[in-house]
Amino acid sequence: MTGSGKTLSYALPSIQKILNLQKEKIKITRDMGTFILVLSPTRELAIQINSLFTTLTKPYPYIVVSCLTGGEKKKSEKNRLKKGVSILTCTPGRLLDHLEHTKGLKLSFLQSLILDEADKVIFLGSQDRVRLIFDAVKRLRGGKAGKAAGAVGAANAAGEEDAGADHAPRQTALPHAPLLPPPPLGKNFQMVFISATLNHAVKSLANYCLTNRTVWVEAKEDGAPGGGLSGELSGGVVVQPSTHEEEVTPTVGEDDWKYDLPEQLKQFCIVTDFRKKFLCLVHLLLSCMKKKQKPVVFLSNCHSVEYMGALLKSLYWPTDLKKENMEVHKKLHKGIPSVLLKEDEQLLRKHLEQTLQRRECQLAGDPSKRRKKGGITLPFKNIHVDDLLGEDSCDERNGSAGGGDRSALYNVSTDRHKRKYLFGDTHIYTLHGNMSKEDRLGNFLDFANGKRGDNCILLCTEIVSRGVNLDELSVVVQYDPPQVFEEYVHKVGRTARLQKEGTSYLFLLPTEVEFLNVLREKKIHVKTIRGEELIGKFRREDVPPSFASIGGDLLSFIYNHFKVTVKSDESLMEKATSAFLASVTAYYSVSKPLRHIFCAKSLHLGHLAYAFLLDESPREIAQLNKQQRYLRVKRHTTLGKRERRLLRGGAAYFLPPSIGYSPIVRATTVGVEGLLPP
Repeated sequence: MTGSGKTLSYALPSIQKILNLQKEKIKITRDMGTFILVLSPTRELAIQINSLFTTLTKPYPYIVVSCLTGGEKKKSEKNRLKKGVSILTCTPGRLLDHLEHTKGLKLSFLQSLILDEADKVIFLGSQDRVRLIFDAVKRLRGGKAGKAAGAVGAANAAGEEDAGADHAPRQTALPHAPLLPPPPLGKNFQMVFISATLNHAVKSLANYCLTNRTVWVEAKEDGAPGGGLSGELSGGVVVQPSTHEEEVTPTVGEDDWKYDLPEQLKQFCIVTDFRKKFLCLVHLLLSCMKKKQKPVVFLSNCHSVEYMGALLKSLYWPTDLKKENMEVHKKLHKGIPSVLLKEDEQLLRKHLEQTLQRRECQLAGDPSKRRKKGGITLPFKNIHVDDLLGEDSCDERNGSAGGGDRSALYNVSTDRHKRKYLFGDTHIYTLHGNMSKEDRLGNFLDFANGKRGDNCILLCTEIVSRGVNLDELSVVVQYDPPQVFEEYVHKVGRTARLQKEGTSYLFLLPTEVEFLNVLREKKIHVKTIRGEELIGKFRREDVPPSFASIGGDLLSFIYNHFKVTVKSDESLMEKATSAFLASVTAYYSVSKPLRHIFCAKSLHLGHLAYAFLLDESPREIAQLNKQQRYLRVKRHTTLGKRERRLLRGGAAYFLPPSIGYSPIVRATTVGVEGLLPP
């Protein structure tokens, strides 16, 4: 069960094992090295586990706690390990690096090796690292055990049972470790695998590592004759002792496993198509802000996280209306004043100079289409179009950024002083694997430790879906479908923890509702909500009352305004195209058991682009994204003196390959046309 206190269940016994050494008249010091070693699949979970150990060991200052997750200077980490760390929490890759290159890592008195969220470690492809870590720990712990034990009067290690002889051929030699046969691990050494969801991949890794007096603990269903793996121990447990010759085998098959979620967790599924999906998400988030709830939105890839974070910060209610919507403007503001304010007059004059003059130049070649003098009139006494137009005032560069609509009365960026942002008073945090360590840690701690009542939203990938406890988290939204079934269980488990109330929402397309049957087979019952219901609530509860007089298709008017916002911002447009392509790729990464439900070939790519506020076709989006990436590389490329001199001279040559793109330069009689993309 998620949120049932699994971390505390191994943290307390681990500390007690260290304290029990005092009964053997062993004085605990930092020089003795590491007693407890905890592996975590993600940085965020490792930091949270380390924080828990720090809190529990405050009464014992001689127990030193530390965390190694990468992103820090190795010299600083090696100094800490050389001084000694009693309880060490780290990620598999970082620990393996120190096992291979850090001689100051002391494991002679290692008592426990704990693998938290074991199935996630395997899903990330780190099971080979875990095997190398296990082999290295056996060797390092036993290689110095005799000397260390003799120093403290515990020289009985020679008679201990050899637990790792079966795996001698599979050990990997490390640079600083002697090539010795596997030493005895000792009767007090334990290796523990922990997860709310277990599968056959975990069993395979357990068969390699857990080879001596293995115990497989499963939950037992109430009233059931046998044991079932439900994740909850309230109904009893099934304990299976085995010898090292036996394989670790669960009592039931993986397909029959059932997952027990907290009773106070309310689960809903929103069934809607791509065209209404984004507005449904906006309504859910606005509703959470009104109720002072903390929501977390899970997305399938880091590009979607970056785009959605920037988009939510940029959304504002329409204030810049088009010329053909002037009557609507009059209704909203009860008539337009005959004389504009000075600030508005400057903005309008600037826009007219950039757009109307250009249009005049475009029609200059066709006398039949040229505008007659006085043909354009505006409802403002102090603005005259004819006074702004000149004979030689054509400027082709003053187009709308990102290809915006040129018929707009105002430029899309000239109404900033009037904008009312949808999430203006909300802190929006993003979290994904491509962020720097400082940004990841800062955003994670700011959101997790935020005060109750603060408006904040977390947009993230699955890196915080395992084991992480977020204070006061009320709502979990899975905007993209899960790629493996266990993802759903872990993501909804971020809320309704420690007997608190919680709500989860899952977005599904009408063609993906079969996933609800899969949930029912696992005894997970989800209520269905139609997308039209949320759209109706969005129009009644969230849209400003003044917009009700517009009539017609109000939602389309607002949605088109959101699309213009994206199209007018070059950075948003680039992030939107990357997020669209990454989302298509995510559908192709769905696990095989769910591939017939979340089928990539049945996607309507045009509707998916519409959900990302894009008007272009999928082919045009791919070409635009390729062009954007090429221009980004070109902007960040610095040419040497020789290259710049040859470019000015118009000579054709080959640029060095370090530039990062095709080095062919095409020379013309006028100059160089530019660098060709690959």
